[in-house]
Amino acid sequence: MGTIRTVPSLAWVPLLLLWFGIGEEPQVFLVAIGAFLPVYPTASALAHVDPHLVAAELIASSKGLGFRLIDSQNTGRTDVMISAFSLFEHRVARARATS
Repeated sequence: MGTIRTVPSLAWVPLLLLWFGIGEEPQVFLVAIGAFLPVYPTASALAHVDPHLVAAELIASSKGLGFRLIDSQNTGRTDVMISAFSLFEHRVARARATS
């Protein structure tokens, strides 16, 4: 995987033209390579984040989802609090489903 990431996306164009010819297939494959290669390491890194760091961000941060949740609770903004909590629950459920 690491060797594929070092190849620039434009360097794949001649190979794709040889493999698939001129048409939509090389374009779709080039976009897939360009989109997949940055996303895969990011998703892999997010799956291995220490839960203590997530809890620390939730409790003692000055920005982000945890701050928004605590700040809306302190200021009485129930609409923001409910939306932040539902977004937080959605992210936790997605993280549990992937692990």
